[in-house]
Amino acid sequence: MTDINLTIINNFLTHEQCQRIIKYASPHLTRSTLMSNKPGEYIEMSSRSSHGTFIHRTTDSFFEDISTKISAVTNMPSSHQESFQFLKYDVNQEYKPHFDYFIKEYSNALSRGGQRVKTAMIYLNTPTLGGETYFPYLHQLVHAEEGKLVVWSNATLTGEPIVESMHGGMPVLNGVKYALPIWIRQEPFI
Repeated sequence: MTDINLTIINNFLTHEQCQRIIKYASPHLTRSTLMSNKPGEYIEMSSRSSHGTFIHRTTDSFFEDISTKISAVTNMPSSHQESFQFLKYDVNQEYKPHFDYFIKEYSNALSRGGQRVKTAMIYLNTPTLGGETYFPYLHQLVHAEEGKLVVWSNATLTGEPIVESMHGGMPVLNGVKYALPIWIRQEPFI
């Protein structure tokens, strides 16, 4: 089994910072999609039922500061970060177990900075019930708690996928879940 280097940092962001992100991004939500293996094509899938929007890490100094903090924790330059993806999960919404790394059929995605080697997930609130992130190969459940950062490796730095990085967003059973995943590439993201 390959080590996914799961790291959890509580209180990575403050309540005020989390609320600022929620307020900024909420008006821009659309149904979440998945990347197709055709360049520029995205599709809706029942396996991913959230709503979301993207926030570029250079939107303003507030997001640049978060990007810098993530860079320090992951030991990867900010330039390797994709745009932040703000997600909202209502009751019964989830993201079934999946991988964040790209398979060979997605060469168009790989051309924009290489493989997704790490994921940094920030929970922006604490759902009343449910919404955990589950890692089946690790038999580990990470509870969604406001301000918590979870980082894991999806692939080696040479781009070899780590199958044990499979994870899923468990259904929200009561309340709502807001999260901010940031995918980090091998090379600068373009």
